[in-house]
Amino acid sequence: MYRKINVLVVALVILLLGVSGPAMAKKQVPKVDNFVFFIDHSSSMAFSYKGQRYVQFGGVSKIMMAKSLARELNKMIPELGYKAGLYTFAPFKEYAPMAPYNQGTMAAAIEKIKTDYTVYGRMTPMGKGLEDLDRLPLSSMTGKTGVFIFSDGDSNCGVDPVAVAQSLKAKYGDNLCFYIVDLSDNKHGSRC
Repeated sequence: MYRKINVLVVALVILLLGVSGPAMAKKQVPKVDNFVFFIDHSSSMAFSYKGQRYVQFGGVSKIMMAKSLARELNKMIPELGYKAGLYTFAPFKEYAPMAPYNQGTMAAAIEKIKTDYTVYGRMTPMGKGLEDLDRLPLSSMTGKTGVFIFSDGDSNCGVDPVAVAQSLKAKYGDNLCFYIVDLSDNKHGSRC
């Protein structure tokens, strides 16, 4: 049900969308009908990514890393007729509604995500974000859907995100799979 993806090998996720090497380019077949980029936009994502200098001194934040990884992933996805969308949680916001996937449209949506934002009072209701995702795009989709969650896993309020993900998996069965782009830097985050 869940697959943790090391930041260094995120490109392997592309294989799940039907992408093969250049030799197989003519035989690319999508393995999903829809996919969603779901990016954590909470306060903890504004902090420095592990091993980096503080953002104030030129370091890289987790949200910068998530945005960069989403950009690179988007560049590698061929247009094979799926529907795609881009949403954030903490707060939940639609950046690109579910529509036939277009690399340029997705790239423009990714660029709209701010990486410099106020962290004061900004919590991480990841479970609520998953519930919102179910109400907005998931419930209206047909076929197989992959949800790529870019997060440090530091959910700190609201319903348990793992329980919500499990209930979504029970609701949609094999038509839904979560792929975690793991930006965690502590034990609590890596458990979610």
